[in-house]
Amino acid sequence: MPEKISKAQRWLDLVVFLLRHRLPVTVEQIMENVPGYAGDWATEDETRRANVRRKFERDKDELRAVGIPIETVEYTVSYGREELQGYQLKPRQMYLPNLVVQRAGEEASNAQRPSGHDWKMPTVTATPQTWSAFARAAR
Repeated sequence: MPEKISKAQRWLDLVVFLLRHRLPVTVEQIMENVPGYAGDWATEDETRRANVRRKFERDKDELRAVGIPIETVEYTVSYGREELQGYQLKPRQMYLPNLVVQRAGEEASNAQRPSGHDWKMPTVTATPQTWSAFARAAR
C-alpha cells in the first residue's frame, strides 16, 4: 500500500507544480500530476474522483487563506476556439515567510527569532514535527 501523503506535502506539491508552469494549468493536469490527488483521480470510481476534486478545492481555498495567491484564470486555446479555466501561481507574487525554528519541548512564543529580519512579514513556526515535510520538499 502506498505511503499516505500528508496535507503539508500535498500543499507543497501543488505549489511547486503550479510554480513550474508559466501558463495556466487545468484541473485535470493538476489531478494527474500532483501525487496527493493522482492516485484517486486515476481510478474509474466516480465517488473517489469527486472526493479528490473536493480535496483539491479545499486545499486551494486553504492555501489562498494563508496567502498563497493561486489565481483562477480563463484562457483560450486552438486559436481562440476553445475556452478553458485553469489555475496559475506566478513566482513574482510568491515570497517565503520568515521561518522561526521551535525546538522540541519549547513554547512557540519562546522560539528563537533571528535578529535583523523584517518581522512585519508573516512568520511560520517550524516545529520538530514539520521538519520531515520540509526535508521532503527540499529533496
